Amino acid sequence: DLGVGLIALGAVDVVWPDIADLVDVVEVEPQTLWCGAQGERRRLACEPLAWLRGLDRPLLSHGVGFPVGGTTAPDADGVAASARSARELDAVHWSDHLAFNQAGDRFAGFLLPPIQTPDAVAAAARHIASYQDSLDRPFLVETPTNYLRPVPGDLRDGEYVAAVAEAADCGILLDLHNIWTNERNGRQSVGDYLADLPLERVQ
Repeated sequence: DLGVGLIALGAVDVVWPDIADLVDVVEVEPQTLWCGAQGERRRLACEPLAWLRGLDRPLLSHGVGFPVGGTTAPDADGVAASARSARELDAVHWSDHLAFNQAGDRFAGFLLPPIQTPDAVAAAARHIASYQDSLDRPFLVETPTNYLRPVPGDLRDGEYVAAVAEAADCGILLDLHNIWTNERNGRQSVGDYLADLPLERVQ
């Protein structure tokens, strides 16, 4: 219902006058605009925040640093800062990746695909709850990409996302490129993936 969107990447302000009439909604990745990397310094820089607020477009907040998959909970300060940014943006909804970048004290620096088991579903639902408890806005999980071969006993890709969304009572950010990538990697076909999803949760 929001229309055609654009991700607010660097220098989009330069081309904005030429494309403004084509864009209905803008997605913001707040971590790329934070002034600092720790604690209270994790705040949106004033200049880009003012520019985004002045667009007169609905804004979405999409996290790229504190994913909800895996067994290690996302950094609590990072979740709080993400909530603060979504609030400052007055975001229609906020989202993050159904992946992981940390296991215990080991940090990968990259989004990795979790093992798709019922235990992983339960862990993701707990992590999503920490987001939902931080801000009263609809929270979505992005359909993840997975470049690993399926393992016998794992939930199907679409079945896994559906189970997480139902367990956490959250929305779904439908990334068709990620789903197609999974098909190309020998996993579930796009059609079967979509058939597994509760499409009424797609926002």
